[in-house]
Amino acid sequence: SCLSETFNMEEAKKYESKVVLSKDGKKAEATKLMAVMGLGVKCGQTVNIEITGADEEAAYEGMVAFFKENL
Repeated sequence: SCLSETFNMEEAKKYESKVVLSKDGKKAEATKLMAVMGLGVKCGQTVNIEITGADEEAAYEGMVAFFKENL
């Protein structure tokens, strides 16, 4: 899976906000590697990011930058 090879949970852990990735109706907290791997994301597939919490704007910017640099 493309996402599990490049995804770094530390990026999501930088923020107080909860970061949830979803694909095809399946969701996974971005800080839980096994759950992220369970999404089975392949290179080129779309993943939705849901962020809720006190610093959600900063978390959104950080996660978008991470994905642009690494995928």
